[in-house]
Amino acid sequence: MSGMVCILTIHDKTVVTNNKISGIRYGLHYMWSMTNSFKHNYFSNNVSGAAIMFSKRINMEQNIFENNRGYRAFGMFFQTVEDSIVENNLFFNNSIGINSDLSRGNIFRKNTIVQNDIGMEVLGSNWDDVIYENSFIDNLQQVLVNEITINDQWYYGNRGNYWSDYSGIDIEKDGTGDTEHHSGSAFDFFMYKYPHFRLFVESPTAKMLQTVDKMFPVIERAEVVDPFPLLEDLNSRAFLEGMETETSKKAGMITFLVSLVVVLLSIRLLVRLSTRFGR
Repeated sequence: MSGMVCILTIHDKTVVTNNKISGIRYGLHYMWSMTNSFKHNYFSNNVSGAAIMFSKRINMEQNIFENNRGYRAFGMFFQTVEDSIVENNLFFNNSIGINSDLSRGNIFRKNTIVQNDIGMEVLGSNWDDVIYENSFIDNLQQVLVNEITINDQWYYGNRGNYWSDYSGIDIEKDGTGDTEHHSGSAFDFFMYKYPHFRLFVESPTAKMLQTVDKMFPVIERAEVVDPFPLLEDLNSRAFLEGMETETSKKAGMITFLVSLVVVLLSIRLLVRLSTRFGR
């Protein structure tokens, strides 16, 4: 699907599955919709892969959001969304992987958020969200918050998230780091205030500023604290295995149908031959 937009306004109990949507404004746009799901879809090269607004109980699973780029472009964004689940999705190489504003009671878990400019943008107007067992991998800025996000929880039980920039250790061998992970360095603060600072990511100056900030934190800013950072990324592997399973199922179905056609043609041929020689 290209050059179009899938808009579901005031639609309830729908399922959107197995689509490839690219080159449009919103790949999928829910508004004032309740109890819907979309899964196994591929969204690329859109302004926003999915835009979910003023909706409740939306289930998003096993989707791929890739290369949705541009000024304020998103893999997916939430605006006033409640009681929804975002699970086992891949957000790769988007300007912003996930954006959430004025939303509450949502669960983000087991998502792979990799190599985006900003992995996840969570505004302070959110509350009661639970964000855990996600993998934040090599994003220029892992998480961006504009206020202290004390109303959201970045763990569940004793399971936090995997952060590729976490350098802690696991002495107790329970799979989680022994020290908290803090997202929101001084350099992240400057990138939020002055976006062109992203040009200097991974530069010696940026690394020096981050090191000094850890030793002498003098800049007050919002940050995300994960008390149980995970030491191993399991999501990207599980996601790929899930995609391979779906591909195998489709290949198996195609093989079965081809075999069935061959058998039917063989039976037809045998019937014709027996009829001809039976005469």
